[in-house]
Amino acid sequence: MSRTFIFILLLIVTPQSQATALITANNDWPRWRGVNYNGASTQQNIFGENSALKIVWKKKLGSGYSAISIANGHAITMCSDGEHDYVVSLDPDSGNEQWRYRIDTTYPGRDGANPGPVSTPTIDDNRVFGIGPKGQLFALNLKTGKALWSTPLIEKHHAVRPHWGFTTSPLVYGDLLIVETGGTQNNAITAFHKATGKVIWSAGSDNIEYQSPLIANIAGRTQLLWAGEKSLFGFEPNTGKELWRYVHGGDGFYQRIVNPVIVGENKMLLTNGSAQAKLIQVAPSDTGFAVTEIWKSVDLKRNYNIPVFYEGYIYGFSGDFLTCVNAHSGELAWKSRPPGNGFTILVDGHLVIMTKRGALHVAKASPEGYIEIADQPLFDKLVWSPPSFANGKFYVRNSFDEIACVGVVNRSLAAVEKSSSPPRLFFPNSAFGKFVKQVESASEKRALIDQFINSQKQFPVIEGDSLVHIIYYGEARDVALRGDMFEYGDEIPMHRMSGTDFFYASFKFAPDAFLSYQFVKDLDQRIADPRNAHKVRATMQVGEVSEIYMPRCKRPQHFDEPATGARGRLDTLTFTSEKIPVGRRTWGGERRIQVYLPPDYDATTKRYPVIYVNNGENAVEIGKMKNTLDNHIGKTMQPVIAVFIQSISAYEFARLERELYARMVAEKLAPFIDEKYRTIAKPEARAILGGDEGGYSALYIGFRYPNVFGKVAGQSACPIAEGGPELVALVQKSPNSPLKLYLDWGRYDYRYILYGDDPRGFSQRFVELLQDKKYQVEGGEVNEGSDYASWRRRTDKILQIFFPKLSPISN
Repeated sequence: MSRTFIFILLLIVTPQSQATALITANNDWPRWRGVNYNGASTQQNIFGENSALKIVWKKKLGSGYSAISIANGHAITMCSDGEHDYVVSLDPDSGNEQWRYRIDTTYPGRDGANPGPVSTPTIDDNRVFGIGPKGQLFALNLKTGKALWSTPLIEKHHAVRPHWGFTTSPLVYGDLLIVETGGTQNNAITAFHKATGKVIWSAGSDNIEYQSPLIANIAGRTQLLWAGEKSLFGFEPNTGKELWRYVHGGDGFYQRIVNPVIVGENKMLLTNGSAQAKLIQVAPSDTGFAVTEIWKSVDLKRNYNIPVFYEGYIYGFSGDFLTCVNAHSGELAWKSRPPGNGFTILVDGHLVIMTKRGALHVAKASPEGYIEIADQPLFDKLVWSPPSFANGKFYVRNSFDEIACVGVVNRSLAAVEKSSSPPRLFFPNSAFGKFVKQVESASEKRALIDQFINSQKQFPVIEGDSLVHIIYYGEARDVALRGDMFEYGDEIPMHRMSGTDFFYASFKFAPDAFLSYQFVKDLDQRIADPRNAHKVRATMQVGEVSEIYMPRCKRPQHFDEPATGARGRLDTLTFTSEKIPVGRRTWGGERRIQVYLPPDYDATTKRYPVIYVNNGENAVEIGKMKNTLDNHIGKTMQPVIAVFIQSISAYEFARLERELYARMVAEKLAPFIDEKYRTIAKPEARAILGGDEGGYSALYIGFRYPNVFGKVAGQSACPIAEGGPELVALVQKSPNSPLKLYLDWGRYDYRYILYGDDPRGFSQRFVELLQDKKYQVEGGEVNEGSDYASWRRRTDKILQIFFPKLSPISN
């Protein structure tokens, strides 16, 4: 299945221009997105020509996504110790803990997210206000951490809990504490008295996920701005009276993160679409206020970060690239691969970016380009919270277990530790390396390059039995690589031969290795290698990828369409399961089932074993599994029925809906197939297969229902969050059933180590567990990558192991 990373999102309040925001001169950072709601500090003269960053303190914390609020001698955030969720106060200067307040038992991470709170506390004078992920709204004494009042948003105020828990951050306005509670009963947003927790007003109907309210001056009037999944609203803050609304048209996950960025007088940027951002203007009209669209831009899209606005330009992310856009016209000023995907704030005319890979970077906020002045590596684990800045220091955390304070110093006083550089990707002593050196020193470079290109029999260029040289030759400003050789999401720039359009990257792989790759041209065009004939559609990358066959790796023929011989057929069915609410989502309903019937099915009355395949549409369309069955049935394996199951949810294999899917397959679909077709209805005649999260699902179903499935195959099995320990516990508690097991994985398998995703490591440990339990496990590690390009190469092996021709399964 497609690798869908759905992380808990924090970016929930908006930047504002200093011309239209309600400005407060304050060196603290007392709330989410800072004192003026705009992700910008009011402090000046922070950076100079020789500025550097230096760690002041760093310590263990706990998991969570809450950002850090700093005021009145307290740095406050929220976290989990694995059992309970807490509000924690640290001394901003030393990091010493001053107090902690226990909110409730830990809210578990959903669908790969870490456990713990997401909302950011708000500090107001001598109080702290916060929202726990289960909906506990509370006020604490800032000095002691003692509770002043609390109220449950769900039970008492009919709020609707979002899938990843409550993430919105509270807003203080005068005597009011304003919270986006979420609901369809005139309770989407609620104002409480901040001293007592008493409801003052409640209004609006919309779903709330990752949005927070803010105060702004719109058309000369102080307004409460807030957004839901469907609409953006302007309210009178003291009364909750609606002044205007705008159906913002957000799509997919991005409609849940609608956060207007004030970029000029009465203008707001909305980055609520996967394909584009848009600028709107709110102006007085005869009926109150009117909203008009000013421009749209495809250069700010597909990113959860909230941009910042500075001197007529918007700075944010488009995909993985830091991007600068002219706020007046929407035209692109520049895009930059450095410093990498992350979260931005604005300090003293500089962009401060906390990257997801754990480094803090400072660059001039300039339409001229990305000009970095300082950086500091901080964490080895994934960051999913923006930095805060107060009284000359930055406060940052990762989502796992650490928090840090970073100061700005003169470079001569700092032990400068640079972020890691991209790999060199060049072997100067190889034949190709010598060719590169020759061309670099030549005056007629193009002639030498053309001669080299025309002399090659294949691309990429294979040298000896282990070197491979990937080459892009054509007009381009920038070319980078993505592929199995890198960690998931990594995009590594290729070398460019000076003065030419010749880009290259060299690698050393095992002689029998198989990997896939694709080019990223000019920052956002993902394309397969035009000089490589071996291409396949990918699910873990966007579009097509190209294949690398090292000298001892041969392309299998079993997934090619058979030239001769009898062929089976595919029946297409609609299977309907019960619709079940899962948070605000609904799982179940209709799905497409394709059933492969072997060539002799209609000519006989015999019964057949069955293999069920997770993510069946990809297994048929990309994995070409029907061709494999046609090529091998009657030759190396016995006839079987194959059931290809369409996936209708990204969460149903290894995430929150995994038990619902397992129950559907084992308790509903298998009996349905047994009734409709001539199957051998025995565990030893049923197999289940899947890759990635679908591979985890196959293992989970097999050990959960050994009385239904007697053969289980997982390729690059990828558990998500608590799914891994759950499967391990299931195996440890289960009796040694006669399951026939197959697991394989790649040396260059999908991996996202910062987030703890490591199918290769999991598979190795899981096989050791199975062997300790005396299970016989076929398969093992191969020198290959991930996705169907690799998995389909071994489909024939799985079928031959489970359904050998010489050992047919009897009725």
